[in-house]
Amino acid sequence: MFSLRVGVVGPREKACQVLPVFEKTFRKVVYAPFDEVKMEVGRGCKAFYKTQNLAELDYVLLLPDGPRKELYYTLARLLEKQVRVSVRSEALLYFWNQPLLLRNLSRAGLPIRRTVAVAQDVATNVIEENLKFPVLVNTASNKKVLVNNPETLKGVLSLFGPGHMMVLQKPVKAEATEVVFVAGNEVMAYRNEGGKRKAGNVNEKVRKMALQVKEVLKTDFCSVIFINTGKGYLVSDLALYPNFKLIQQVTGNDPAVKMATAIGECIEEKDLSVEDLLGKLSKGFVSVARWLSHEIGNFRSP
Repeated sequence: MFSLRVGVVGPREKACQVLPVFEKTFRKVVYAPFDEVKMEVGRGCKAFYKTQNLAELDYVLLLPDGPRKELYYTLARLLEKQVRVSVRSEALLYFWNQPLLLRNLSRAGLPIRRTVAVAQDVATNVIEENLKFPVLVNTASNKKVLVNNPETLKGVLSLFGPGHMMVLQKPVKAEATEVVFVAGNEVMAYRNEGGKRKAGNVNEKVRKMALQVKEVLKTDFCSVIFINTGKGYLVSDLALYPNFKLIQQVTGNDPAVKMATAIGECIEEKDLSVEDLLGKLSKGFVSVARWLSHEIGNFRSP
């Protein structure tokens, strides 16, 4: 058990998926449903759940979902200078802007689908002249729709207002997909092949790629879906927390346990680094004291 005070902010229905493990692992746990968090701004910035100031905790885990982007970004921004949070506000901005996120992944050497971001007005021309059908269209709810012809495309485009940015991607034929959850430096995964999910050892290449994705996202946790094309792996989809029930059902392991351990260890490492720094400083003070003693002794000598 870690002697830590941990807060969790997320959808109300996620509480039962993390609280049982967290309450056994930490000294104090506060689960704050996102719609009950109050943020005060003015001379000082504070975030409260009932009477609990979240900034007074040792760690805050954010379980953000798309429709509440503004709330989670603002909360991360308020808290990150006072307490460690699972994902920083800057990382959330990139995470919710798919073209920029994919650019960052590609720049880090991670393989992605061919992707184009365009205004809704010119999407048809771009597809016909460059991408060709079929094409994947990312909807406002972050779901991918496979479009095979111009008629279907018209129906999909009608869901977006003029000038709306659309993200278009080329579909990739997959032999299988690997779903990998990363907690700190630990990973757990399962394979989806032929419509069947099966747990197994994580491919070392996939493991390294998943850890690299986490570093690019600058977050303590992430879930990554890789497509196995037969020639290699592509990053397909990302999330900042896992599908708790599905991973436990397939692998037999609770991802909340991995998360709790990673939180405890990251705080311990932080404390250790401070102790190491103080140790180095104290050694420095000892050296200075010895030098002063030596010099004073020389001064007093005839």
